[in-house]
Amino acid sequence: MKYLHHKNILHCDLKIDNILVKDEDGEEIEISDFGCAIDLDLDHCNKFIGTQTHTAYEILKYRRNQSILTAASKASDVWSFAVTVWQILQKSYQLPSDFIKPEDIVKNYEAGKKLPIPATVAEDFWRYIILPCFDLHPKARPTMEDLHKSLISTF
Repeated sequence: MKYLHHKNILHCDLKIDNILVKDEDGEEIEISDFGCAIDLDLDHCNKFIGTQTHTAYEILKYRRNQSILTAASKASDVWSFAVTVWQILQKSYQLPSDFIKPEDIVKNYEAGKKLPIPATVAEDFWRYIILPCFDLHPKARPTMEDLHKSLISTF
């Protein structure tokens, strides 16, 4: 994802289904399904795309309220990345039932409710690396470059 963003490409549908494990050890992965991808040098998108459970707050809110114009962005890919990481760490494809419908997702995040910290995850890792990806303000989210640096220094 860092590479894609460096090339000004948004994936727009990052989720477990679109991550391929290349080897038995699970140490190499590939991202697939670029059907929703956007090249920011050529395109601009302001319509709903991707999988609703992994779609960033601001895009779901736009979908609910046509007076708010919000485009897919690198920050919305960061949000999708965080949902995907949650699923991997939780070892569960299934998200909590109150994070399935777009209106519930928006309501929960506006009320300050977030996906619960997976039991196997260190609280500091969750608080300082993953939770910032769910910031309601896209500009406040870390970039993929920031996340890459944090993950490299953590592991």
